[in-house]
Amino acid sequence: MSIKIVKKSCSDDEMDKRLGQYPTDADYDFVINSDTDVMDSKGKIICKFRKDVMYSPAFAKDFVSATRTYSRHLHENRGASAGFLQPMRVGSHAREGLVKEYDGKTFRTKYYSKKSGKLSNSTTCNQTQSNIIGFYDKRDRNIPDTTPCRQTAFNVRFPDQFKQTLPYLQELSKKFKKILPGIWQKQHNRCMISKKYIINDTVFSTVTLNYSNQTAIHKDAGDFVEGMACLSVLKDRQNVNDYKGCLLVFPQYRFAVDIQENDLLVADTHHNYHGNTAFIQVLDKPDNMNGSFSSRHIENDWHYNRLSLVAYLREGMARCANQK
Repeated sequence: MSIKIVKKSCSDDEMDKRLGQYPTDADYDFVINSDTDVMDSKGKIICKFRKDVMYSPAFAKDFVSATRTYSRHLHENRGASAGFLQPMRVGSHAREGLVKEYDGKTFRTKYYSKKSGKLSNSTTCNQTQSNIIGFYDKRDRNIPDTTPCRQTAFNVRFPDQFKQTLPYLQELSKKFKKILPGIWQKQHNRCMISKKYIINDTVFSTVTLNYSNQTAIHKDAGDFVEGMACLSVLKDRQNVNDYKGCLLVFPQYRFAVDIQENDLLVADTHHNYHGNTAFIQVLDKPDNMNGSFSSRHIENDWHYNRLSLVAYLREGMARCANQK
């Protein structure tokens, strides 16, 4: 195992100006693909990478099978991580009505409704195949009378599929404990405050699923600030569109991580800017899988077989300890 000590290459203010940009190969000086701990000059852990520690074929297969369809739903609420606005990435309800002032340099804007022609009360972002399972600490905007902490739509609609994901997530939590026992214990203690909203036998409340999703530079919001996120990658074996690239880059510290199937990255994604490089096509041309992927999916690189997951604890869950 190696240890890397890294320093910031620029200020936070400079990085804030890059929110919504996609990182490139010019944003890193080295790539991590073997067991490595990365720390800043003060000894604070940025991430720990472990190769081939999530080798559990049955658990992985069940996880992909349970989440394949749901993870491909297009959402428009991912903010900076979805990148600067691009008309072909915006939903059809808002695509033609984006306010002209957005000029391609922002990742959120209002729009004129396709139905009414009126300026919307809400904003829109690029769509991404990014969805959450587990529990969440904000009310469902479609059901305003719900309590702040709740099950995600996936849990409510597909309880059997959610149970199918548990062995893999429980294995992820065990590996987290082995790699960073002190931080795992802090997260575990926090989980005990609101056990009702924690994924069984883990230190996670929530999992973000990203299907063929290149994220732009951003920081994760809403995480337990003293905890860490666990990042893992799976392959959808029913999808022949394999890929290269999609490295996870920490541009402020100028390094990238090549997370492949069976690998685990435990990282402080709450305090550190990160994003993915572009997908690199392996096949001579994309396969639309008998119509499974539209031309829009292929144009936006939503057709690759990479299913990544980020398991973490929501900071706000503790507020719901006594919620009825």
